[in-house]
Amino acid sequence: MKKWDNLSAEEKNRLVAEKVMGWKPQECSPETREIVIHLGGYTCYKCGRTGHHLEATPPFSTSMDATWTVLQHIASLFEVNPEHLVDDRFYNFRRFLLKDSGDEIWTATELLLDMAKWTPDHICRVALQAFGVLNEDGEIIEEVQACLTQFMQELGISQWHLEYLDATEHGMVNFCVKFQGESIYGQLYQLDGDWRVFGYHREVQA
Repeated sequence: MKKWDNLSAEEKNRLVAEKVMGWKPQECSPETREIVIHLGGYTCYKCGRTGHHLEATPPFSTSMDATWTVLQHIASLFEVNPEHLVDDRFYNFRRFLLKDSGDEIWTATELLLDMAKWTPDHICRVALQAFGVLNEDGEIIEEVQACLTQFMQELGISQWHLEYLDATEHGMVNFCVKFQGESIYGQLYQLDGDWRVFGYHREVQA
């Protein structure tokens, strides 16, 4: 599986933009004062690109200004819906970022000291973890989880939870899922870009 630390800044920015912010690239439309016209076209001062082009992905993983919009977006998830439920992604983000158990009370001093350690890269990583895109080791697991969801549906099991994922040296991934007093252990492998279950066995929990 790909790891967050091995991605380029552009790959990190695109992952946050698409998976957390719901951002989609659109054609860049600079104002007249933001371009310089020359023979054969123009250059956009906003992006540094020439001619018609797509907007550059915001630098979420390297710029605190851009990262702050990620924080604001996740904060907006703290809204009670008609059923009085709160988006779990907000609480996951808070738990991962502050490393608390969900009910720990932080003093202003403790919070400030922790905030001083935050970097754009760290905040983005935590956001992707809260949104189920990365695991705690920084591995991109979204596609793996989609494969497991389909696999469990084919077994007729709708209620289950992922116990662990463990990438091997040979590119395969060991997994364990639990449900209704049983566990399924197996392996996944990637073929032509798609994850598939290689083999598995079921065990009844004692």
